[in-house]
Amino acid sequence: MAAKRHWISTQEKIAITQMLAHLSPFVPQSVRRMVEQNPEMLNQEKEKKEVTVLFLDLEGYTRLSTNRPETEVNDMVEKMFSSFVDPIHRSGGDINETAGDGLMIIFKNDDARTNAINAVKAAFDIHERNLDLNRQFGGDFETNVNIGINSGVALLGMTTFKGSLDTRMTYTASGPVTNLAARLADYATGGDILIGEATKEMIDGLWPIFDRGPAHIKGIDAPQQIYSLLRNASSSHM
Repeated sequence: MAAKRHWISTQEKIAITQMLAHLSPFVPQSVRRMVEQNPEMLNQEKEKKEVTVLFLDLEGYTRLSTNRPETEVNDMVEKMFSSFVDPIHRSGGDINETAGDGLMIIFKNDDARTNAINAVKAAFDIHERNLDLNRQFGGDFETNVNIGINSGVALLGMTTFKGSLDTRMTYTASGPVTNLAARLADYATGGDILIGEATKEMIDGLWPIFDRGPAHIKGIDAPQQIYSLLRNASSSHM
C-alpha cells in the first residue's frame, strides 16, 4: 500500500508540474528583469538576506482526475494557478519556482516585517481566489490550495540548473527558512495557511493567529511550533 501511495503521489506531482510549465514565462521574466536592472548579479556571490518565503501546494488533484477528463482538469488547474499571479505580484512577491505541485514565492523587500506582511496579504488573496474558483467550477472541482509561510535569513542569489537539454537560471532563496516554508505547505491540509514562529512574531496584532501547537514536520528533527491564519481550516494532523 505504501508503494502504491508513493506511486500515486509521484504521478500527481509529474502531472501538475507539466501543467505548471504553462506558467514558466512568469519565472524567467522575473529573473530577466532583475538582471537587466543589475547585470552584475550574474557574477555576484549569493548573499544572506532577510526574506519571507511562501509555498503553495494544490490538494486533491488525483481525486479530480478520476472524475473529469484530463484536459478539462488541466485547464481548470492552469486557470487556478494563473489567477494567483496578480495578487502575488501586487504584494511584491517574485514567483521563482514552479515547485512540484505548487509555487515558490520570495518576498525580499529591504524591510523584514514588510516582507512578512506582504506574504500574508498574498496568502489571503490566494485563499479567496481559490474559494471563488471552487464556486465557479462547481462541486465536482472543489479543491484546496495549502500555503506555508516562513521568515528569516536565507541565502539569496542566482542559481544555475544545468540539464542535458538546456541550462536554466533562477533567483532563489535557499536554506532552513525556505525548507520550513515548503514543509509547512506540505503539512497543511484543507486549504490552511500555516506560518512559522518568525513570521508570527512580525505580524502579531495585525491579523488573528491561531496556535496549532508543536508538530513533528517531515524532514525537520526538532518539533516546530505551528500557527494558522484561518480559524476553521480543516486538518488531518490535528
